[in-house]
Amino acid sequence: MNRIIEQSPQQDNQQVYNKQVVFHIENYDLLKMLFLQFDITPAAPSSFAVPTSPYIIENVILESDGVPIARVNTNYTLSRMDRSKSEIKQQITNSCTLKTPFSSTQTISLPLFFWIIDGQLCDLSRYKNLAVRVYTKGSKEAMGFSQEITGLDVRLRMVMNQRGLFGYDSKQTTESLDFTRAYNMYQSVDYQL
Repeated sequence: MNRIIEQSPQQDNQQVYNKQVVFHIENYDLLKMLFLQFDITPAAPSSFAVPTSPYIIENVILESDGVPIARVNTNYTLSRMDRSKSEIKQQITNSCTLKTPFSSTQTISLPLFFWIIDGQLCDLSRYKNLAVRVYTKGSKEAMGFSQEITGLDVRLRMVMNQRGLFGYDSKQTTESLDFTRAYNMYQSVDYQL
């Protein structure tokens, strides 16, 4: 059975550009996927990049006990989206893209393609002090906006597979962290969404 958990950041520097946000992940259940949810407010009607959300981030880092173990950025996210099956790619692009006209606050998402959970269930009980650290880009141009952004709030959404009376989805496997691969940020399981 799947369970969706959404959380606000434990740390936020309250900036729009060069924003730094930290989320702490509890070590229970099996993690299927992580998403960032962005609430974006423009100062004036604005044009934007398509898909929008991958251009907002500079880096998103998954840490265990303060040690970076996986990272995603704009280029990696776009390449993972391009490798997706066409019908899924279109769904991802739609959820990652602002709607026209962009003149008031809108919410979009960003799937986080960390290699340790890419296409598999990640047993969170094997890790200590997990955190997701988000860094946004430093200007409206770098984020792909034509006008200034006055508000940017970030939340983390986790899709969990609960353990329990009925177990979990046996079609997927769990994997423990291999620190020998930890700094090869672009290594991922050959998995098509």
